[in-house]
Amino acid sequence: MFWLPLTFAGNAVTGCGLLVKDPEITVKDITPASLSLSELSLDVILAISNPNLMGVKIGTLTFSVFYQDGENWTFLTSGRQKDIAIKTGSSEITLPVTVNNMKLMSALVFIIAKGKITLRIKGVAELSILGFSPKIPFMHVTTVPLVLPGT
Repeated sequence: MFWLPLTFAGNAVTGCGLLVKDPEITVKDITPASLSLSELSLDVILAISNPNLMGVKIGTLTFSVFYQDGENWTFLTSGRQKDIAIKTGSSEITLPVTVNNMKLMSALVFIIAKGKITLRIKGVAELSILGFSPKIPFMHVTTVPLVLPGT
């Protein structure tokens, strides 16, 4: 009899009962917040649609940002946030990302001359629901215009 509530909770979270559905997480936008010769700051905006009747919590959200260098994707930076409360319905969260341009030095002059950079953000949101941690992957590729201050 002790296992019955745990079995029900497990089924509800893992899909058999379909009482708790995974929220949908997409990258809505990546916008430059600031650009200098020493760093590039971006705001990554995630759109979250939670179809559940109650809010859920993202226990850990991890992501990596890459830029396109010809045919290759070069790692720029990564980030991690914890304990993000997600209300029911649609919502957005903004992840501030700062890139030290030392990682971009080999391509920086070319990128600034082009006035744009193609970025890929890839990550995983790990929910925290009744002791279970379903993982929701997300990925987005976009080209972001870059303009140095004073140009």
